[in-house]
Amino acid sequence: MILELILGSLAGSSLCLCLWQWVVAWRFPVHARVATKASGGSLTLLKPLKGCDATTETCLRSWLTQDYPGKIQVLFGVASGDDPVCSVVRKLLKEFPAIEAQLIICGPLAGTNLKVSKLMQMEPLAKYDLVVVSDADVRVPSDFLVNVLVPLANERVGLVNCFYRLANPTTWALEW
Repeated sequence: MILELILGSLAGSSLCLCLWQWVVAWRFPVHARVATKASGGSLTLLKPLKGCDATTETCLRSWLTQDYPGKIQVLFGVASGDDPVCSVVRKLLKEFPAIEAQLIICGPLAGTNLKVSKLMQMEPLAKYDLVVVSDADVRVPSDFLVNVLVPLANERVGLVNCFYRLANPTTWALEW
């Protein structure tokens, strides 16, 4: 009897929490676009890279074609100059010479996580205080930076996080 009461209370609490989260989630403007381009501050984009596939060039190009009013510095970090993604990055750097972008060959592994190690080695090269970090497989619309940085206009906001949907999910689980 006591076990049923405890489990029933937990189930009821779980249902209340789920309903509360659903109501609160409706307050967030999903996919709302900014009508006008506000003046954007200068920012540094850190892109840790490893390997490439058929979509890598398209994903990286989407970051180099941002319609953003401020200055953008793009740092592509790889662990080795032999990585196949280096040729893709070099091609894009030639295609977009006006963009302040560079390929960084990171030194030895600092810690146990290769991505974090690359970020640690790129961060000191960042020219601007505003830093955007993005994985290599993220493709964005041309107004992404303008829209994602809007919450930072509020002085109480110090960090913005974006979830993304895979462009080429390979399993049913990745589709969700």
